[in-house]
Amino acid sequence: YNGVNLSRFQPPDARDFRFNIGMLCNFHPVKRIYEAVITIAKLKQAGYNPHLHIAGGKWPGGHFDGYYVAIERLIEKLRLADNVTLYGHVKGAEAWLQTIDIFLSNSYWEGQSVSLLEAMASGCYCFSHFWDGVEDVLPAECVFGLDDELEKKLIAYAELPAAEKGRRRTQMRQIAAEKF
Repeated sequence: YNGVNLSRFQPPDARDFRFNIGMLCNFHPVKRIYEAVITIAKLKQAGYNPHLHIAGGKWPGGHFDGYYVAIERLIEKLRLADNVTLYGHVKGAEAWLQTIDIFLSNSYWEGQSVSLLEAMASGCYCFSHFWDGVEDVLPAECVFGLDDELEKKLIAYAELPAAEKGRRRTQMRQIAAEKF
Protein backbone atom coordinates (compact mmCIF):
# COMPACT_ATOMS: atom_id res chain seq x y z
CA TYR A 1 0.00 0.00 0.00
CA ASN A 2 0.98 3.62 -0.48
CA GLY A 3 1.68 5.44 2.75
CA VAL A 4 0.84 8.87 4.11
CA ASN A 5 3.01 10.93 6.44
CA LEU A 6 0.70 11.24 9.42
CA SER A 7 2.70 14.10 10.89
CA ARG A 8 1.99 16.16 7.73
CA PHE A 9 -1.70 15.32 7.44
CA GLN A 10 -3.52 16.00 10.70
CA PRO A 11 -7.17 16.67 11.51
CA PRO A 12 -7.86 20.26 12.58
CA ASP A 13 -8.40 20.95 16.27
CA ALA A 14 -12.06 21.72 15.54
CA ARG A 15 -14.18 21.11 12.47
CA ASP A 16 -17.68 22.58 12.29
CA PHE A 17 -19.67 20.91 9.52
CA ARG A 18 -20.34 23.32 6.67
CA PHE A 19 -21.07 20.75 3.90
CA ASN A 20 -17.69 21.45 2.27
CA ILE A 21 -16.97 18.66 -0.21
CA GLY A 22 -13.46 18.44 -1.63
CA MET A 23 -11.83 16.86 -4.63
CA LEU A 24 -8.06 16.97 -5.19
CA CYS A 25 -7.23 15.96 -8.76
CA ASN A 26 -6.19 17.10 -12.22
CA PHE A 27 -8.99 17.92 -14.64
CA HIS A 28 -9.29 14.68 -16.55
CA PRO A 29 -12.54 12.94 -17.57
CA VAL A 30 -11.58 9.85 -15.55
CA LYS A 31 -11.99 11.94 -12.38
CA ARG A 32 -15.73 12.50 -13.06
CA ILE A 33 -15.67 16.13 -11.91
CA TYR A 34 -18.55 16.98 -14.26
CA GLU A 35 -20.74 14.41 -12.52
CA ALA A 36 -19.76 15.77 -9.09
CA VAL A 37 -20.91 19.25 -10.12
CA ILE A 38 -24.28 17.81 -11.18
CA THR A 39 -24.56 16.13 -7.75
CA ILE A 40 -24.08 19.55 -6.14
CA ALA A 41 -26.96 20.91 -8.25
CA LYS A 42 -29.18 18.01 -7.15
CA LEU A 43 -28.32 18.62 -3.49
CA LYS A 44 -29.26 22.29 -3.91
CA GLN A 45 -32.57 21.26 -5.49
CA ALA A 46 -33.18 19.08 -2.43
CA GLY A 47 -32.77 22.13 -0.16
CA TYR A 48 -29.15 21.69 0.97
CA ASN A 49 -26.31 24.19 0.62
CA PRO A 50 -23.19 22.17 -0.24
CA HIS A 51 -19.97 23.67 -1.53
CA LEU A 52 -17.70 21.68 -3.85
CA HIS A 53 -14.03 22.67 -3.60
CA ILE A 54 -11.91 21.34 -6.47
CA ALA A 55 -8.16 21.65 -6.09
CA GLY A 56 -6.08 20.64 -9.06
CA GLY A 57 -4.92 21.97 -12.34
CA LYS A 58 -5.55 21.51 -15.99
CA TRP A 59 -3.92 18.53 -17.65
CA PRO A 60 -0.39 19.40 -18.90
CA GLY A 61 0.09 20.20 -22.56
CA GLY A 62 -3.45 21.40 -23.17
CA HIS A 63 -4.93 17.92 -23.15
CA PHE A 64 -8.53 17.87 -21.91
CA ASP A 65 -8.86 21.67 -21.95
CA GLY A 66 -12.32 21.11 -23.46
CA TYR A 67 -13.26 19.11 -20.37
CA TYR A 68 -12.18 22.00 -18.13
CA VAL A 69 -14.21 24.48 -20.21
CA ALA A 70 -17.24 22.15 -20.09
CA ILE A 71 -17.04 22.14 -16.29
CA GLU A 72 -16.77 25.93 -16.15
CA ARG A 73 -19.80 26.22 -18.45
CA LEU A 74 -21.75 23.65 -16.40
CA ILE A 75 -21.15 25.68 -13.23
CA GLU A 76 -22.36 28.80 -15.05
CA LYS A 77 -25.42 27.16 -16.63
CA LEU A 78 -26.52 25.56 -13.36
CA ARG A 79 -25.89 28.84 -11.47
CA LEU A 80 -23.49 27.20 -9.05
CA ALA A 81 -20.85 29.94 -8.80
CA ASP A 82 -21.56 30.22 -5.05
CA ASN A 83 -21.41 26.42 -4.61
CA VAL A 84 -18.38 25.33 -6.63
CA THR A 85 -14.85 26.72 -6.37
CA LEU A 86 -12.05 25.80 -8.78
CA TYR A 87 -8.73 26.48 -7.07
CA GLY A 88 -6.22 25.32 -9.64
CA HIS A 89 -3.06 23.73 -8.33
CA VAL A 90 -2.90 24.03 -4.54
CA LYS A 91 0.38 24.16 -2.66
CA GLY A 92 -0.04 22.97 0.88
CA ALA A 93 -2.76 20.36 0.50
CA GLU A 94 -2.45 19.75 4.25
CA ALA A 95 -4.03 23.11 5.13
CA TRP A 96 -6.57 22.88 2.29
CA LEU A 97 -7.79 19.47 3.49
CA GLN A 98 -8.38 20.85 6.99
CA THR A 99 -11.18 23.02 5.53
CA ILE A 100 -12.94 20.04 3.91
CA ASP A 101 -15.74 18.10 5.65
CA ILE A 102 -16.20 15.36 3.06
CA PHE A 103 -13.63 14.20 0.53
CA LEU A 104 -14.85 12.73 -2.73
CA SER A 105 -12.86 10.33 -4.91
CA ASN A 106 -15.22 10.24 -7.88
CA SER A 107 -12.94 8.55 -10.42
CA TYR A 108 -14.00 5.56 -12.42
CA TRP A 109 -10.41 4.30 -12.25
CA GLU A 110 -7.52 4.82 -9.82
CA GLY A 111 -4.32 2.99 -8.99
CA GLN A 112 -4.40 3.85 -5.33
CA SER A 113 -5.49 7.40 -4.66
CA VAL A 114 -2.88 9.18 -2.58
CA SER A 115 -5.15 12.22 -2.20
CA LEU A 116 -7.85 9.95 -0.71
CA LEU A 117 -5.34 8.64 1.84
CA GLU A 118 -4.24 12.20 2.64
CA ALA A 119 -7.87 13.22 3.18
CA MET A 120 -8.45 10.24 5.47
CA ALA A 121 -5.33 11.13 7.47
CA SER A 122 -6.64 14.71 7.69
CA GLY A 123 -9.83 13.46 9.30
CA CYS A 124 -12.15 14.12 6.37
CA TYR A 125 -15.06 11.75 5.97
CA CYS A 126 -14.59 10.11 2.58
CA PHE A 127 -16.75 8.69 -0.17
CA SER A 128 -15.55 7.00 -3.32
CA HIS A 129 -16.93 5.76 -6.59
CA PHE A 130 -16.37 2.02 -6.86
CA TRP A 131 -13.06 1.94 -8.74
CA ASP A 132 -11.30 -1.42 -8.49
CA GLY A 133 -9.45 -1.67 -5.19
CA VAL A 134 -11.28 1.03 -3.24
CA GLU A 135 -12.78 -1.69 -1.05
CA ASP A 136 -9.26 -2.18 0.34
CA VAL A 137 -9.22 1.49 1.40
CA LEU A 138 -12.71 2.48 2.57
CA PRO A 139 -15.50 0.76 4.48
CA ALA A 140 -18.33 -0.51 2.23
CA GLU A 141 -20.74 2.18 3.44
CA CYS A 142 -18.43 4.83 1.95
CA VAL A 143 -18.41 3.34 -1.57
CA PHE A 144 -21.05 4.00 -4.23
CA GLY A 145 -21.74 3.07 -7.83
CA LEU A 146 -24.56 5.31 -8.99
CA ASP A 147 -24.53 9.07 -8.55
CA ASP A 148 -27.97 8.92 -6.90
CA GLU A 149 -26.39 6.66 -4.28
CA LEU A 150 -23.73 9.30 -3.63
CA GLU A 151 -26.39 11.97 -3.21
CA LYS A 152 -28.21 9.84 -0.62
CA LYS A 153 -24.97 9.09 1.24
CA LEU A 154 -24.04 12.78 1.34
CA ILE A 155 -27.46 13.74 2.70
CA ALA A 156 -27.40 10.95 5.29
CA TYR A 157 -23.98 12.07 6.52
CA ALA A 158 -24.98 15.76 6.57
CA GLU A 159 -27.96 14.94 8.78
CA LEU A 160 -25.97 12.99 11.39
CA PRO A 161 -25.46 14.52 14.83
CA ALA A 162 -22.10 16.26 15.27
CA ALA A 163 -20.81 13.55 17.63
CA GLU A 164 -21.48 10.81 15.05
CA LYS A 165 -19.80 12.84 12.31
CA GLY A 166 -16.78 13.16 14.60
CA ARG A 167 -16.72 9.42 15.27
CA ARG A 168 -16.78 8.67 11.54
CA ARG A 169 -14.01 11.18 10.79
CA THR A 170 -11.91 9.58 13.53
CA GLN A 171 -12.54 6.19 11.89
CA MET A 172 -11.08 7.55 8.62
CA ARG A 173 -7.97 8.76 10.41
CA GLN A 174 -7.58 5.37 12.17
CA ILE A 175 -7.77 3.47 8.88
CA ALA A 176 -5.10 5.74 7.41
CA ALA A 177 -2.88 5.31 10.49
CA GLU A 178 -3.26 1.54 10.78
CA LYS A 179 -3.27 0.53 7.14
CA PHE A 180 -1.49 3.26 5.20
